[in-house]
Amino acid sequence: GLADAGTLGKIRTKARLTDQDGSLGLEALQAQTEGSDLWKVETRGQIDDLLNADEIELRTRLEIPNPAAFSTKIGGDPIEMEHTSFDGLLAGSNESLNATGSFVVGATRFDGTVSGAWLDGRPTMKGQLVSEVVHLADFGLKEPELPLADAKETPATAGPVGPVFDMSPLPFESLRAANIELDARIEE
Repeated sequence: GLADAGTLGKIRTKARLTDQDGSLGLEALQAQTEGSDLWKVETRGQIDDLLNADEIELRTRLEIPNPAAFSTKIGGDPIEMEHTSFDGLLAGSNESLNATGSFVVGATRFDGTVSGAWLDGRPTMKGQLVSEVVHLADFGLKEPELPLADAKETPATAGPVGPVFDMSPLPFESLRAANIELDARIEE
């Protein structure tokens, strides 16, 4: 194999370097990861102007089977999410990048567009996502086990004892570093 389990592996690329319009660009770009069980990326497309990172258009498929292991490997805190993937088009320039396609986390699928840019010294994200149903457990929000009110009761017959979800604050401090405007619609 190319790499041991738990490594980021290698990225194998193939491209044609051109300067047809006076700017150095990559046409027929193909890239894919090899030798990693942490992630898988396959992309095809072009970057018209390499020096200015302009006119980027990449058809991309990304899979991260275990986001907690992946984020730890790249130096971050573990992310408590289920298997995550993206299948769609990355398009933009050095000023902004749009991701249009399907975003899947566990059994939850979102379709739509998310755009990112750097404005006034802060990352900015905008987007519109639609899902038929959202499974909160896919995002690490698991329903707590509730104690039964009476030892003779079963979970099916027991009445509510307390809040359905843990009421302790979630660690959203890092979101304050960015401007985020996300319109998420759940169909069901």
